[in-house]
Amino acid sequence: MGGRDDQGLYDHAGPGAKRRKRRSIQNIPREISTARHPRPKIVREKLAHQEHKTISGRELKRKIWRLTLKGKGPRDIHERIKREGIPATLVTISGVRTQMLETIKFLREKELINERRLERYQGQ
Repeated sequence: MGGRDDQGLYDHAGPGAKRRKRRSIQNIPREISTARHPRPKIVREKLAHQEHKTISGRELKRKIWRLTLKGKGPRDIHERIKREGIPATLVTISGVRTQMLETIKFLREKELINERRLERYQGQ
């Protein structure tokens, strides 16, 4: 019967037995290098440091509210704020804008908002 693979007995070794039989133990390298090949370094272009305005959270909210009342979408608001040099993410803008729209909807349902005045403001 067969023995272990390292004994060179491949009677019942299964697929690849002929290939392993041809290979003798002397041809197998004693030490197999496990060192990793160094990865090529990816050179990333550093973005130019842009000047940012210092603005409080309250001021940023008010600016987003005003632009929301004018009927601007989140991407339009983001572009406008970005042009002004104010650091704000699209996620922040979307969150504040959604809250404002929910407030307007609530005030409309309770009839606590002057619709004509709102329409005039949005038309400017």
